Amino acid sequence: MAIIDSQVHVYEANTPQRPWHTVPNWPAHVTGDEMVAAMDKVGVDGAIFISAFSLYQYDASYPDIWEPLAHVFEAWGFDRCLWSTDWTRAFAVVNYAQAVEPFRLTDRLSDSERAMLMGGACAKAYGWSPQQG
Repeated sequence: MAIIDSQVHVYEANTPQRPWHTVPNWPAHVTGDEMVAAMDKVGVDGAIFISAFSLYQYDASYPDIWEPLAHVFEAWGFDRCLWSTDWTRAFAVVNYAQAVEPFRLTDRLSDSERAMLMGGACAKAYGWSPQQG
């Protein structure tokens, strides 16, 4: 049985170079490597990464998000990562397209990586994919 965490946040510490917009009741930092180590320790097979937009007030369209994501993708592989927008929590500051486009349009992902991340891994994990038309 695959164990998939449906909502994982990774983020850097609150620093003057990377200030948080708000300070939630969360750990001081959870880097991609720290999250993967915690998940490996308890046998979690995959996760849906949820951006920390509410923390920073900017998201994946900014170049600094891709290095932490690269660590997650490298450690787990695209076939074990499920993409999600968590849009309903951020709807006051970002529309759905703004939550989707940074991943859909980036040149940091190959077409096959994007396909696996943005639906292929989910379809594989759940044995389901949407019907066309």
